[in-house]
Amino acid sequence: MTSDLGMGGIPFEYTVAAQSGAKVRFKRLLLILVYVVFTAASVIGIALSRLGAPFIALVPLVLWVLIFLTWRYTKIEYEYSFLAGVMTVSRITGNRARKVIVTVAVSEADSIFPDDERTAEKLARFRPENVLVVPAAGSGTFPYVMLWCDKNGKRCALRMQLIEGSLKIVKTYNRAALSN
Repeated sequence: MTSDLGMGGIPFEYTVAAQSGAKVRFKRLLLILVYVVFTAASVIGIALSRLGAPFIALVPLVLWVLIFLTWRYTKIEYEYSFLAGVMTVSRITGNRARKVIVTVAVSEADSIFPDDERTAEKLARFRPENVLVVPAAGSGTFPYVMLWCDKNGKRCALRMQLIEGSLKIVKTYNRAALSN
């Protein structure tokens, strides 16, 4: 029997936008500065070279192409996909480039718990060799940490954002690992 919990081949997906932290704000400010300097340098260069008005018309077109190719790197989202108990977390840049960060079966998790003030102590006890952080926040999301050992025996930790539907999937596939 299939259900809406991502079991039986029915996928469950959601996307969470990345926090607009200092690094993203710095990138945006730097890109705006590049756009302004490019425009000013182009207009001054064309005026000094006596190429005339026809070439000044190219500046907005080149600026549009520059913005189109670079601004997308300031928009980052994370997609969580659940299919048959396997969770895949992907990073999406500018609604175009997708990179899978991690794929793990929920049933392989040793522990899944809320990311709160006791997290540092739990991580210190588990001693993960690989810590993956999905720095995303959105309305209706809950910060959680998943601990597991991968196929090579390497201890891994994933700091992530879950929503109510994904918590149901986690409970379905690994109730023992989930702690509140």
